[in-house]
Amino acid sequence: LYSTRKGDEIHRLLMETRDRLERLTDEEHADVVRGLSVSAEPFHDSVEEFRAAVDSTIAHRHGDRDLAIASYRGLRRPSENGFVEAAAGEALIYHERYSDGLALTEPWQRYCSGAQNDTMGAVNLAHCLSIVALGKHGQGRLDEADRVVDRAVTALSQRGLGDRPQLAIATLPAGWVAWERGELDAAAAVVERSIGPIRRLGELPAELLACMLAARINSSRGNSKAAYADLDAALVPDGPHRVPPHFVDWITLERARIALIFGDVDYAVMAIPDWERRLVDGTASTREHLVLVRMALAAGMRTSATEHPRLPEGAEPTPAAEIEIRKLAALAAVAFGDEESALDELTAAVAVAAHTGHRQTLLDDARTFGHLLDNAGARNRVPLRRYDSGPSTRPAHADGRLLADPLT
Repeated sequence: LYSTRKGDEIHRLLMETRDRLERLTDEEHADVVRGLSVSAEPFHDSVEEFRAAVDSTIAHRHGDRDLAIASYRGLRRPSENGFVEAAAGEALIYHERYSDGLALTEPWQRYCSGAQNDTMGAVNLAHCLSIVALGKHGQGRLDEADRVVDRAVTALSQRGLGDRPQLAIATLPAGWVAWERGELDAAAAVVERSIGPIRRLGELPAELLACMLAARINSSRGNSKAAYADLDAALVPDGPHRVPPHFVDWITLERARIALIFGDVDYAVMAIPDWERRLVDGTASTREHLVLVRMALAAGMRTSATEHPRLPEGAEPTPAAEIEIRKLAALAAVAFGDEESALDELTAAVAVAAHTGHRQTLLDDARTFGHLLDNAGARNRVPLRRYDSGPSTRPAHADGRLLADPLT
């Protein structure tokens, strides 16, 4: 995690180490135990814990959710430094189990905070805090996510490590926070600064998140073609990695989400041709549920999911999810000719956004809702004024002006 080697070399060394650990003789096993006892990284003098740490590092770098969880569950006692638990926590965060995931990062946070006075400790702390910031962003705690990113940057800067590629990973969550707030230029600047170092380091999840953030930015600026190209790039990453199935599905859902915002239902269906079956069988995540219910609404399907949109059972509630559910309910009301109910739902959505800072998800649907969104802003005494925007920000499908003033 703190190496300055190129990504392909780190990958090779990790795989060689993993293979070697699987073929240890009894004598070699004893030698490894003695070596671990004087290692800079404690592993309870346990080859098993060392093997779990290697597997967790591979899982973290490859985005291998199953390997991360299996490594954690295979521990017979808590790991010495908490990294194995944190890697599993990161996997849960990607699966939208933010509270559970963040709880698993706490031991590594404590360990890294006590060891940040050397290079290895500072870089590990920045890595750990990048996971925490992603979890805070997922929970909708945008201000907290920003503060966590600041802590990560400070940890590296105080040790003179501001030129390390790990800085790019540490600052990436700030780009997502900026997008949520409608600060598209700031979000784009984060992507531009981070994507090169992330690719050189070979951290696949960070590369995929950067590509999806770039797609969001281009979509919000009205450039669907560029957004789809960003998602295409995510599916063909640099280095030896292959995109894991759960990330492929995430990218596919993002493609459909963007298509639906632009009113291109056919393209959304091309992205997820089995969307009806998936909706009937039960969705696996909140993000899948939100996209598929919107597809059903766009296709004119009338079911309990479209007539009464709600989060799937067991989903962790977040401000972003609440706003999206309100938007779906407003879309359903409009489809049934009930603009008053639609206005009530949008009023509730704007109230959430005004409190949490989740602006862009509403701005993206300015053309979808038009005057209803204006009136929802007026009800909340939130200045949702329209103005003529330049070609870099006006959605390609919008004929008039768009909502671009801050919500707070």
